[in-house]
Amino acid sequence: MFKVLLLACVALACAGSWNYPVVKKGGKIGIHALGSGKVPAYAAELHKNGTHFPVVKSVSDISFVITIKQMYPKTITLCRLITANDACPPCHNNDTTQLQKAANATFEQWEKKVKLTKGAKEYCDYWELQNEPLGGGTPVWQNVRLAKYMDLLMDGANKRGIKLALFTWSAGTPEWNDMQAIVATGIFGRMKANGHIMAVHEGVFGNDPINKWWNQTIPGSPHVPGAGPLCFRYRFWNHILEQHNELVPIISTEFYYGGGFQNTRDVIKRAQWYDNQAKLDYNFWSVCPFTVSPTPGWKAHDYDHIYTAPGGFLDFLKEYENRTDATP
Repeated sequence: MFKVLLLACVALACAGSWNYPVVKKGGKIGIHALGSGKVPAYAAELHKNGTHFPVVKSVSDISFVITIKQMYPKTITLCRLITANDACPPCHNNDTTQLQKAANATFEQWEKKVKLTKGAKEYCDYWELQNEPLGGGTPVWQNVRLAKYMDLLMDGANKRGIKLALFTWSAGTPEWNDMQAIVATGIFGRMKANGHIMAVHEGVFGNDPINKWWNQTIPGSPHVPGAGPLCFRYRFWNHILEQHNELVPIISTEFYYGGGFQNTRDVIKRAQWYDNQAKLDYNFWSVCPFTVSPTPGWKAHDYDHIYTAPGGFLDFLKEYENRTDATP
């Protein structure tokens, strides 16, 4: 009897430790937008059919995301601010003062943005203040420096009463020994205590299969069921963070399904495979295909027609609106 009560108490403690929103049902496909474009119309169509995007991310132009949050409060909004410190230049040297200067400069830019955009602070749920800061093959000490920079950004966010999506890893990064070293700094415990989340980029390259290398290890890692070097690399993070009781929400804020942008049926097949896996992880909120409303330099990366095509992303979200996803 005592053992049963103890297990029940542990279960309640674990459930009670999750102080974040939960995406309880529906598809995981969100949206990454380089401009407002048709995004408000997409959101309205989903609402008319009784569902919503789990996440909407905007880059620079955040005014339409504010409107979406006001109209569809269940959608989690992510506002990306492009700064001179996106890639954390000071992470490549040992001068700690440069990290603080970079954080200060980033928040000076954020404050200007908030002053110019009414409602930004109130309706942007999370801010992404960096983008793919370190690439593959980066030494461990630089990743530890990046964790320190994220800590400084988190301090600045806490003082301003906002939440951040931190790190924003490039697809295929970081490595297992980097993950271990970063977790050892204690940053994820502080992220969880203050309500911040992690951003990653995932996907495959070119025409590679969506499940390339899936369920395989990365150098030095244990086998983590359902993880892989490309898709679901975030599950290696989950494996470590669960051991420390430091699990935080994760959003794939940029994603490429592979196979190009023209074959709707193929892209949807790939999206279905990913979504049916992602629903198993309650801390994984959404995958944001890159991109819609592309600027001139990104015209070749346009998922707009995949959203609206018969059987496309919007139809997918409507079809899965009542699917039950994992919960804490």
